[in-house]
Amino acid sequence: MASRIMKQTSAFTLVEVVIVIVIIGIISTIGVFSYSGVQSDSRDTQRSSRVSVISEALEKYYWQNGNYPSCEELTQDASVVSSDVLKGIDATVLATPSNPNGTNSIVCDNNSNNVDAFIYSTPTDGSEYTLSYIKESTKEVVPLASRYSKLIVNLGVSVISIDSVSDTQINISWSAVEGATEYKVERSTSSDFNSNLVETSTSDLSMSNTGLSVGTMYYFHVIPKSTNGMGSSVAKEATTTIPAPSSLAVTTSSSTSTTTWSWTTVTCSAGTTASYQYRYTTSSGYDSTWVTPTSPTATSISFTTSTEG
Repeated sequence: MASRIMKQTSAFTLVEVVIVIVIIGIISTIGVFSYSGVQSDSRDTQRSSRVSVISEALEKYYWQNGNYPSCEELTQDASVVSSDVLKGIDATVLATPSNPNGTNSIVCDNNSNNVDAFIYSTPTDGSEYTLSYIKESTKEVVPLASRYSKLIVNLGVSVISIDSVSDTQINISWSAVEGATEYKVERSTSSDFNSNLVETSTSDLSMSNTGLSVGTMYYFHVIPKSTNGMGSSVAKEATTTIPAPSSLAVTTSSSTSTTTWSWTTVTCSAGTTASYQYRYTTSSGYDSTWVTPTSPTATSISFTTSTEG
């Protein structure tokens, strides 16, 4: 009797099958989460890109209008915003990646935690703004601030008041400029501000300049400053006073046809020079104006008289 050899094939046990299924499930889950993370990162990139485009349109609006649009203007229908507010902007960038094209995803709720919204905030005067989005991947709020604050109005000479208080002091004052956080005061002895330039910053609206030279003209700029730059100012000038000179003593000497008046040299402040004028009359009251002689620093003058006495 011939022997018959039989072959047996081994099969997976139930435990082995379960283990395989679990491993496949884990791998699938990892793949799903990985793919989901890639998708959310991609949407976050789109959010960042679209916020940047909106921001540039807001800056263009600012330079055309002098302020940023209100929340009410910016939350209208996407077609209205693109045609009447942020003119020329592609309306599709107003929608977050999770919202359909044609949607305006801009909201004015500062407390919003909605990843499907662009959060816009501006004061009532439209002087600045903040535009934010929320990262889908990390829930982090990413703000983008306005590039400019309210334009500083140029400071003209009409708003600068100058008073020469004494021979060593000049006081200046000026009107407040909207948007200015402080003022830079420039003082110089030359109109081009290249000589003896002194610069001082202050948040006040006035300044006393002391220790100045007698009888000297000074030029002033008052320049408004903000965190975004400086305004400008037209120069205005003032001259320190000169103290009254000492009294002089006058003597006369006469001949039949000439009379000479002589006087003592007066004392003046350092750096100044005395000059003299005269006037005369033949009646009880002066009826002539002051006259500067040919040599204004001379200490005598002679007149020819036509009649004795």
